[in-house]
Amino acid sequence: MDRHKTSRREFLRLAAVGAGGALVAGRSMAQTATSPGRPLTVVQTAWPQSLDPTMDTNVNAGNIYAHVFESPAQYRYDAREKVMKLEPRLCDRWESRAADRWRFHLRPGLKFTNGE
Repeated sequence: MDRHKTSRREFLRLAAVGAGGALVAGRSMAQTATSPGRPLTVVQTAWPQSLDPTMDTNVNAGNIYAHVFESPAQYRYDAREKVMKLEPRLCDRWESRAADRWRFHLRPGLKFTNGE
C-alpha cells in the first residue's frame, strides 16, 4: 500500500484555501440572511396540528411557536456557572409568594394583537 504523505507546506496551503472558502461562504450567507424584502423559506417535516401551543407538543410545532409566540421568561444556560438561569423576555421581573402563585410584571410599551 502506497501512502500519500502531505508536506507541511501543502497542508498549510490546503488549510488556507479551506479557511478562505469558509470565510467567503459565511460572508455570503450573512448577506443573504440580512437582505430586506427577500422571502424566508422554512422546511418542516410536519406542520403543527393547531396554532394553539397548548394543543401540540411535537418538535416541529415548537419550531414554529418559537417564532410566533413569546413567553414571559426563558431558561438560558450559563456556561460559567454551569447552570440554567431564568431570564426575562416579555416581563422585566416576577415574584412568587407561594409555590403555585406567580406575578409577572410585563415590560412597559408592549403591544398585543388579536390578529386583526
